[in-house]
Amino acid sequence: MSEQLKREFLDLLEKDREFRYAVAGYLGLSELLERMDKAWAATVKLWREVRRMRREQEKLSEEVRATREDQRKLWESHEKLSSRVDRLERYVRSGFEGLQRALRYTFEDFASGFVKVMLEDMGYPGARVGRGYVLHEGRVLEVDILCEDPLVVGEATLKVETPEEAEAEVAKLLERAEAAKRAYGREPLLKVLCVARAEPAAAETLKKLAAAHGIKLAMGEEIGWQ
Repeated sequence: MSEQLKREFLDLLEKDREFRYAVAGYLGLSELLERMDKAWAATVKLWREVRRMRREQEKLSEEVRATREDQRKLWESHEKLSSRVDRLERYVRSGFEGLQRALRYTFEDFASGFVKVMLEDMGYPGARVGRGYVLHEGRVLEVDILCEDPLVVGEATLKVETPEEAEAEVAKLLERAEAAKRAYGREPLLKVLCVARAEPAAAETLKKLAAAHGIKLAMGEEIGWQ
């Protein structure tokens, strides 16, 4: 701007009130427009950020849905595998039981083998262990596990479900141990009760009664049955 134009502009500002007001209004409007431009630029920037975050949220949602689908498929595969394992276990158990029947090999025989090994470890090699019979008050009692030298009396049962059944099994063993004592004229070296499987409450009763009567209690895992 030339010096003359500047002087004329300043002279008008000083002498012409309407011109002075017009210029002031223009300057104020310009400042307002500048502020609006800055605000609009900030708004556009913020809106772009919101759109970016929304796209990321949509992408994350898709990933979550994909993960859930993978989890669902994995769970279905797990259930199918568990079902196949259960079915295979039943087949194996059924086949094993059939094999046992074919070989005439029962749990009582299995328990007798366990007692035989136990006696060998105690220093009685060659001890003969198996089923036997003792006379008691005019009755012949069958004994699941019997060894005459050393004298061992035992009973074996596949499953004990209740405390009452546990008490009955212990009473049965004690009766046969007393009969063997009278028949052989000496105390049994061992009284053994072998149980393949026992429910928790029945197992607790068996343990308490075995401790009270000096009975060697052998559960399924201990004798390798389960």
